[in-house]
Amino acid sequence: MKGDETQVRQIFLNILNNSVKYTSTGYVALTVDWEIEQGRADISVSVEDSGFGIPEENLENLFDSFQRADLIRNRTIEGTGLGLAITKKLIEGMDGDIKVQSIYGEGTVFYFHILQEIGSYEPVGNIDDYGVIDDDESDSFIAPEAKVLAVDDNSTNRKVIKGILGMYQIEADTAASGEECLKLIQSKKYNLIFMDQMMPIMDGIETTAKISNLPDKELKNIPIIALTANAVKGSKEMFLSKGFQDYISKPMDMSVLERILIRYIPKEYITYVDRNNPNVTLGEAITIPDVDVDRGMSNYGNSRNQYVQMLKFIFDDGPTQMMRMKRQIEDARIGDYAFEVHALKGLMDGIGADKLRDMAKAQETAANAGDEATVIENADALFRDYEMLIANIKYVLTEKGIPLSDVIEITKKSLSEEDFRSKLTAISLSLDMLEQNKAETRIKEVLETEMDIAVRSELEVARREIKEFEYENAKKHIIKILGEYDD
Repeated sequence: MKGDETQVRQIFLNILNNSVKYTSTGYVALTVDWEIEQGRADISVSVEDSGFGIPEENLENLFDSFQRADLIRNRTIEGTGLGLAITKKLIEGMDGDIKVQSIYGEGTVFYFHILQEIGSYEPVGNIDDYGVIDDDESDSFIAPEAKVLAVDDNSTNRKVIKGILGMYQIEADTAASGEECLKLIQSKKYNLIFMDQMMPIMDGIETTAKISNLPDKELKNIPIIALTANAVKGSKEMFLSKGFQDYISKPMDMSVLERILIRYIPKEYITYVDRNNPNVTLGEAITIPDVDVDRGMSNYGNSRNQYVQMLKFIFDDGPTQMMRMKRQIEDARIGDYAFEVHALKGLMDGIGADKLRDMAKAQETAANAGDEATVIENADALFRDYEMLIANIKYVLTEKGIPLSDVIEITKKSLSEEDFRSKLTAISLSLDMLEQNKAETRIKEVLETEMDIAVRSELEVARREIKEFEYENAKKHIIKILGEYDD
């Protein structure tokens, strides 16, 4: 293609970033297609997300420069108006247009198309030559002290299961029948049982029922996972009703297996390690009071790294969010507060903080009903629990060695007024063009120099806004500093 590579990239990034910010759990899907239109490439794009969606009354003004898509900031959702307005202008400058469809509470789809000149019809390469990108996280876990029993009448299946569990340094025992399983659990304490559903004489369901009826409380409470080759809709409900704790299909999906192992093996037996070097430990399992970490981590592909990053986002932005919520109550802006607790509800559900999720949901219901008295009555309890969660997250981050601040060292002498103004103007121009990396680099260079404390504080706020793609807010701080120099 022949076109403005930088601006095309900014169109994609701005819409994708917008969707990511409004989506705490679920997905963001990018679809691209093209066809020839009067000798040019008509590139059509959709960006769909399962996020919070946009209220219908806000859709009409979504692309206006001084409008907001919503009144909430999930983490820091605000200031999207300018970015989308610029994106719309860029798209129209490429003879295209942009549209949006959204259902509030369910998700949003942005559609746009742009026209580009075709530089050559020759293929740039064969996709098969590039292989498949492995986006697995680098962390996994081992559980050498865990005791697992795999029950299957097929000898090959038993070897496969034993081999797979061996990848996690789990020394698994195997049983070829329900009868053998019942004998083994009487002589050895197991943390988990994988039970084949289809076996002769005594199948997995009957064996599980017998275990559930054993007089020994410890034995009857061993988690049992059904192994089945016939998973259909409703299978989970059926297995749960028969005494199983969960099920996994054959052949095993490794991500599902990991989720099951992490959930049911006692946490003290699990140690996280580098996937590529199992000798490098990454610490013990994460534990947070009143948080179902296993369920929360499953929302992030069972990735410990992604889950910890989400905790870091909450730690960074939680205090600011609470400040906004308190001001909304003080100013009797209950409608704004409803949007805020809606966002909080999604965040808490994402990390597995069920208690806080339910509290936020109750506040959202009261706020939407205009029940200001109930909102005020229960707000303190919500804020108290939120503050406690942030304190607990701080403990986890510290334990994992995650830096709690991103301080820039002052290594250079102060700039001349002319150079200072020039650099701030350059930052402002980068923000106008939605060039996040350039803006971050430029503001970092300025913060490395000596300056007035108040000006530094203003620049630090702008830097945080840039990191969260809040270009409009960041630019306000830059303009404020420049205006003070004019005065």
